[in-house]
Amino acid sequence: MLQIQTIFGVEMVSSALKIFELLGTKLVVQSADNFHKLRKKGITIRKTADVIIASFCIEHHLPLLFSDKDFKSFVEHLGLRNAIYI
Repeated sequence: MLQIQTIFGVEMVSSALKIFELLGTKLVVQSADNFHKLRKKGITIRKTADVIIASFCIEHHLPLLFSDKDFKSFVEHLGLRNAIYI
């Protein structure tokens, strides 16, 4: 059964959504490491948010559904899973 609760004036369906803390110290360090690994291969990721999102998904073994070409480098070189192929 779905439960709806209001948090800060926003109604949330609590049983349908899993909430993660996105940016902790460990993820900051991992994101920087992933960025540098790709730079060493001559690949520049244009958006910091893309590095953080991809690193989070890699760390938590979560597939990512994306159309942004920057994420392809994470798939090819760092083990990000593309949700389209799962």
